[in-house]
Amino acid sequence: MGTRVQLGKLPSGDYGLRVVGPDGTTVIIDGTSDMFRIAATGTLTTESFTGPGSSGFVTVDISTGFIYAPSSHYFVEGSADVSFPLSHYQPGTSGGHVDYWWEGTTQIVNTNQTRARARTSTSISQVISAYVYRYYILEQVGL
Repeated sequence: MGTRVQLGKLPSGDYGLRVVGPDGTTVIIDGTSDMFRIAATGTLTTESFTGPGSSGFVTVDISTGFIYAPSSHYFVEGSADVSFPLSHYQPGTSGGHVDYWWEGTTQIVNTNQTRARARTSTSISQVISAYVYRYYILEQVGL
């Protein structure tokens, strides 16, 4: 495999995959490493609505077996070929002030249920289209 990639028994004595980047940094995936796996994914579509003071939101409860609020990522599909990630709160601006915003949140409902929630809001009087949110709920796992 060359000098930059090693598969099998590593110098640490464990078995795994070691990749050395062009700058000399090393990534090792072995029995001592933790990674994230996608435990659940899907889409949520908010309804269109007229603002201000209204929101379009949707939730889904997923059986994950988690007893903690997991890490998650949300993306809003802006058009057919563009999507953008959300941190927790992503404001949109028009005319120098916040007019609309999107958010994706993940929480524990009970011992086995994780809730994914997407919300679109506005502070101005206009019709807000439905938005499609893609969510990924992550689980930390050892390899």
